[in-house]
Amino acid sequence: MLRYINSNSMIVIKYLRCFILSVICCLSAAMASAQTPEVAITIEDVTRASITASYAPNASCTGYYILIATPGTVESWAGGMVEIEDVVRVYGNYREGDTSRIWTGLNPGETYVLYALAVGADSRYLSTDTARTQIGGGPGPSVMTVTVSDIAPFSATLTVTPNDQTSRFKAWVFTKEEYDAIGADSAISILKEIYYTYYEVEEWAMSGMDFNTEYVVCAMGQNVNEEWGEMATTQFTTLTAGGQGLSTIAIDTNFVTDYWARVHLTPNDQTARYWVLYGKLSLVESLSDEEILNQLQMNGWEQYEPADFDMTALDSGVCYVAVAVGQNGNHELGEVARLLVNCPNVGVAEAEESPLALYPNPATSMVKVEGLEPNGLVALYDIQGRRVLSFRAEAADATLNLSGYARGLYLLRAVGNGRVRTATLLVE
Repeated sequence: MLRYINSNSMIVIKYLRCFILSVICCLSAAMASAQTPEVAITIEDVTRASITASYAPNASCTGYYILIATPGTVESWAGGMVEIEDVVRVYGNYREGDTSRIWTGLNPGETYVLYALAVGADSRYLSTDTARTQIGGGPGPSVMTVTVSDIAPFSATLTVTPNDQTSRFKAWVFTKEEYDAIGADSAISILKEIYYTYYEVEEWAMSGMDFNTEYVVCAMGQNVNEEWGEMATTQFTTLTAGGQGLSTIAIDTNFVTDYWARVHLTPNDQTARYWVLYGKLSLVESLSDEEILNQLQMNGWEQYEPADFDMTALDSGVCYVAVAVGQNGNHELGEVARLLVNCPNVGVAEAEESPLALYPNPATSMVKVEGLEPNGLVALYDIQGRRVLSFRAEAADATLNLSGYARGLYLLRAVGNGRVRTATLLVE
């Protein structure tokens, strides 16, 4: 009897144990399915310009996004308007499963934040880790070498080479006149405050330089202890261009359509460079010769050889003028060349019975516009015909913010109810 009871007890215990094990397995599976998706970040290697990291998602992670940035960068992208997770998802690289990534092109001696946004069935989780790239350089003096090659009238190639003790360096180019005016001490202060920092040999193909002009290239570096070395300087002079005679520019019309025209400009052999821009004839006629020259040199399209120039965003049936002026090898300006361009009328009439009203005009920071057609299109053009602002009018008047606009003449154009209205605005 005792054996019989024990045998049955053993059977009951056996089945009970199996039941308990099955319940535990079900609970474990349920817990796993409810687990927060997560990615483990492991820093594998760090050099001066790279960080190698591996990423291992857990079972609840169906995919993830990875990103690297300097501290505060992602937060600035979010701007307090969206969550950081959304920024990582938009700018990050998508991955699935275990992966590794070598982040390259990094700055030496700088801290970086590595992000991994894990995405699950109904949740997400952001993991982060930090790493600092190696500094490089040594404790000795930082010494810079500056060389200049391929010198032309308007360009040159600059090469700055740091020694093996240099951790980072900065460089800048002054005209000789600027350098002499501020002195070496001020040049050093400017170098130290420059935002851009370099770490290895750098080569720049400089363009837009002035011909027959002396320049000074300055470079200054820090060692591993952040001690500044001496400033290195190299002087050079760009080549001459043009001649000693009068600069003249020939302007011809190549092609004219309803809203744009193409003109061809040919400088003579005495011209080193020239500038061209265009505007409505009525607007340009209101400028003095001195104002036209100032606008050409400040805002004109600069060229050195024969070129085609497109006049865009033209009003149909309105007379425009292209103006150009050249400079000879002595930096002397020639005569202003003009070409009238009449665009074909496509049937939109200028309405002058109720013109636009602008005040104040001249304006500095704000200008109020009256006489708009509600839901009409409004655009502001500079003297070169470039559209710098456009919007759809919500009412018959609007206030424009002129902050950041260069001084000069602008054309305000409003289209609505089958009419085109224009007004000239002077920004001071």
